[in-house]
Amino acid sequence: MLSSPILPIQEMILHYFYRSRLLVSLISRL
Repeated sequence: MLSSPILPIQEMILHYFYRSRLLVSLISRL
C-alpha cells in the first residue's frame, strides 16, 4: 500500500460529506 498525501484529504472530504448527509437527514426528519 502506497502512502499518498491525497488520502487524508479524501478521508476528510468523505467524513464531511457523511456529516452533511446526516445533518440533512436530521433536518428533513424534523
